[in-house]
Amino acid sequence: MQSKAIRLGITGGIGSGKTYVCGLFRSLGCPVFDTDTSARRLMSHDDALRRQLRALVSPDAFPESGLNKPLIRQFLHASPANAARFDALVHPAVRADWKRWSKERTEPVIVMECALLFEADFQSEVDRVVAVTAPEDVRVSRVMNRDHIEAPQVRRWIAMQMPDEEKARRADFVIHNAPGDHPEAQVEAILRQLGAL
Repeated sequence: MQSKAIRLGITGGIGSGKTYVCGLFRSLGCPVFDTDTSARRLMSHDDALRRQLRALVSPDAFPESGLNKPLIRQFLHASPANAARFDALVHPAVRADWKRWSKERTEPVIVMECALLFEADFQSEVDRVVAVTAPEDVRVSRVMNRDHIEAPQVRRWIAMQMPDEEKARRADFVIHNAPGDHPEAQVEAILRQLGAL
């Protein structure tokens, strides 16, 4: 039976803290579907998808077990056309995985964590959208510490994504997630507005 849950999409640029915010929703009883985790699982275990991706990228990118993440990343960052062809294979599989997962949920609010919510047209799969934002310097610092890379590389990745301002404009709710912004209170406020707290 189709769940009557409110489907909440959480998006934000790299380093915005959307995963942290999703953890706050989870701690308040909202199950979270992470599209990145779904994509990695499908790319690792879905034989049909793996065959298509091996033909597109390289057999070396999808060895018999696991993923060659540096090679996949190199392919994706080589050109927008590469990324578009890759996404055209992966996104429909993730969408189907979400549909299956969401139908099984009985909680009043369920969450989709999706960095490319608007770019992949996944906003059509949710009822409300939350954009998580933070100043660029904060985002750069977070990613540098997390991934042990230099600032110019992080800024290049940020430049490839939809700007925070545009995500916020399209969203139903915005959570500000810089130090001192108290995202916990903002998450609780959203759930109260949705009648789930």
